[in-house]
Amino acid sequence: MKILYIIHSCVMGGATISLANLIKGVRAIGNEVAIVYPIEKDISVIKEFEELGCKCFCLKRIPCTWYFFDGIKNKIRLPLYILKLLIEKRIFYYQLKKIIMKENPDIIHTNVGVVHEGFAVARKLAIPHVWHLREYQVKDFRGHPFPFMWYFAKKLKRSYTVCITKDIQKYFDLHDCSKSFTIYDPVMSENYMPAKKKGMSNAPYFFVANRISREKGIEDIILAFYDFYKNNHFYKILICGFGDEPYINFLKEKCAKLHIENAVEFLGYASSKKVYELMCNSRALIVGSYNEGFGRMTAEANMLGVPVIGRNTAGTKEILDQTAGGLQFFTINDLVNKMNTISHMTEIEIADFMKGAKAKAKDLFSNEQHINKIISLYDAIVK
Repeated sequence: MKILYIIHSCVMGGATISLANLIKGVRAIGNEVAIVYPIEKDISVIKEFEELGCKCFCLKRIPCTWYFFDGIKNKIRLPLYILKLLIEKRIFYYQLKKIIMKENPDIIHTNVGVVHEGFAVARKLAIPHVWHLREYQVKDFRGHPFPFMWYFAKKLKRSYTVCITKDIQKYFDLHDCSKSFTIYDPVMSENYMPAKKKGMSNAPYFFVANRISREKGIEDIILAFYDFYKNNHFYKILICGFGDEPYINFLKEKCAKLHIENAVEFLGYASSKKVYELMCNSRALIVGSYNEGFGRMTAEANMLGVPVIGRNTAGTKEILDQTAGGLQFFTINDLVNKMNTISHMTEIEIADFMKGAKAKAKDLFSNEQHINKIISLYDAIVK
């Protein structure tokens, strides 16, 4: 079997990491893989794919189908933006069609919902298409499918779709569609051995790890920690991840104004191994995202036996509802209370609390279960 994947970015965010795990599994059992990717500064992930024997095709730009309406200037520029987008999409369509006609894959798999040309070419050439829906688009990134949401939803029902949560499947009205499947993203091997806990340190901390941007709710976490810190001066909060530099500077300035700059550490990007080590030695992972599509870090924490204090919305809620591996909050005051609850638990109490959650998370979010389900779907489609 030969699968052609279309990726919108080479940045090692959740979508690319999940796809990388899938491609390794697909190649391991002898399937052929071709990948279409956009030109970017860091293409180290593409080099990894090439080492696995994948054929990789670079196109200058893969246009995403959302645009933003915020601000008067943007609204004035909107017609020009749409014209530019239409031209880029047409160019990309013909470039992609040429590659697909040459490679002749059995299945075309578009890794995110914001790229539509894979579906269009698949329809034209009568090749089965899988659309991987990893985002709400409007709810999480304030982006609007081009040209309209209803038109996008109509196209989704003509494709096979893989939704990373039941909530995303429901959001796009696919819960009753026979060609739509909910398959949770993989986060690590079920046999992965986490870093050994070192025990409670003199400076216990809460951990935050995700892209640093406004939709991740990090400002709320800082405000909650400010209230928590008043009675817990020995605690810290470690924030790990890359993001928008002006926004990171804004958060640092807020910490300085609240006089908690010495208790809030911005660690920047860290390797998965380092993230897991920091997570395993924290009291809890805090997830403040307003509308997390899936919540990779939530699933990772639960697989490692670490409790999550997560916002009661979207993918975060769905994961914690299934694993019971944490506490959910609605407001900043609620988050403060949950931080107090976790801080008063002993390590033994936390281990007991997480025992069942860890087992459930392994069943739901391991690399092995994800690869098996996707391969089974491919086999069913081809047959």
